[in-house]
Amino acid sequence: MLTRRAALQVAALALAGSSVAEADGAELQFELYRTRNGEFRWRLKSANGRILAQSSEGYQSRAGCLTAIERIRTGAATATFEDLSGAK
Repeated sequence: MLTRRAALQVAALALAGSSVAEADGAELQFELYRTRNGEFRWRLKSANGRILAQSSEGYQSRAGCLTAIERIRTGAATATFEDLSGAK
């Protein structure tokens, strides 16, 4: 299950513009991988290889991890944004 924190983190990165893509045409990539203990996890990487976000939990099945990735991909477009930094 996608956590609200993960969805908001991805949405905030998407809204940040240059923090997500360092050059025009740069793309993000989801990676699905397996940990030593057999859990499935995901991470979102920028074109330069930096990890922008990652799963906060492991998934018992590949399908569960893929579902979380899809929820992020579709949910980030409509996620709300709240700036708690206090910066003006």
